[in-house]
Amino acid sequence: INARLDKLLALMRKSKVCFSPRVEPFGMAILEAMAAGLIPIVPSAGGSAEFVPQQFHYSTLEQAAEIMPSAFHLSNAERLQISNSVNKFSSSHYIEGFQQIVSKLLQQI
Repeated sequence: INARLDKLLALMRKSKVCFSPRVEPFGMAILEAMAAGLIPIVPSAGGSAEFVPQQFHYSTLEQAAEIMPSAFHLSNAERLQISNSVNKFSSSHYIEGFQQIVSKLLQQI
């Protein structure tokens, strides 16, 4: 909790999985972990369930424990795919989308 950024980055470099024991409304920490290449294991309720692949959702701690081994053995390509899936939440993606909307509206004038 409240780790310095350098400590957080060092931990993420050594990690493969990010286990979330809490239901969160959105899950910014989960997005950041995914962007860093960690595989998220999250409750099947809450905001994180909206963007985390279904196979990494759990309803009980027993289910989470069953999912964990498969998350450790994903290929680098699968990790990269999960990492890239969060790009749709980037600032540049939102700016690009906003610009497209404005452009379409201007064409209608």
